[in-house]
Amino acid sequence: MGGLQETEERHSTFVDNLRLEWQSDQYYGKHIVLVEGEDDVTFYSKLFQNNCLVKPTFGCAKLIEYHQDMDAAWTESCHIAIKDADFDRANGALISMSGFFYTDSHDHEMMAASSNSFMTELLGTCGCTSSVAAVQNAIFADLRVLSTFKWYNYTEHTHLSCDSGVDIVGARVQNMQNPAWLLAQYQSAKDNRTPGKVITASVADYQAFAVSHSTNDYDLTNGHDFFKRLCGGVNGTVHKQNYKEINKRVQTGYQVQHFRPTQLYADIAGWEASHVRILK
Repeated sequence: MGGLQETEERHSTFVDNLRLEWQSDQYYGKHIVLVEGEDDVTFYSKLFQNNCLVKPTFGCAKLIEYHQDMDAAWTESCHIAIKDADFDRANGALISMSGFFYTDSHDHEMMAASSNSFMTELLGTCGCTSSVAAVQNAIFADLRVLSTFKWYNYTEHTHLSCDSGVDIVGARVQNMQNPAWLLAQYQSAKDNRTPGKVITASVADYQAFAVSHSTNDYDLTNGHDFFKRLCGGVNGTVHKQNYKEINKRVQTGYQVQHFRPTQLYADIAGWEASHVRILK
């Protein structure tokens, strides 16, 4: 019984704390847009009207949980949630809930990367004379095996952490396209050397997965990986860049004019028709 009570208290904490924040003079009456992390707050805040509070939940699992909690307990204003699609669309595992939306691509960074107008502007600041399509295709070619390896790990629940271990910016193409090299790099990372951790990833299983699975590059590729690889020069198509600076430009430079052509914008606009206007 105590366990159930503790779970209920833990679930209610986010909503209760948000309610206190919402009651302040700064946020009173605002509609809530739940997102995953701080980068999402920077990215989305400028795409919604001032009647919105964009609130991070710090993880996709928490985003889903808190959206459900708010459906049950939040009556003060309207609320929506925006989740990075990750591999959910590729795996046909999209969640259907009222006011719950997915990025068009793997994540919001890839949604930016898919915008020809945004990428034209970004590459212009990098002094790049190659076409957007040429840069995109070069990056996808470099990352396809690594991205598929991450998809395999995610889908097959191998318990291998792929958060660190591979230098996306500087790794040689032949290594990036070698699953045995990738597995060895990830296995050597600190997160994967925890005593007692059982990792089931193998090159043979990856190869079987790669043969039987396919999806488009925008659903497959992690946006952080995409822009890190861009910073490496992409086979001479771009001058080498500082990743922190490029990431800042992605988070702050993506504007409403880039957002309006997306399916995510259209989906939220459809929700607005029976709720309240929140999009710019």
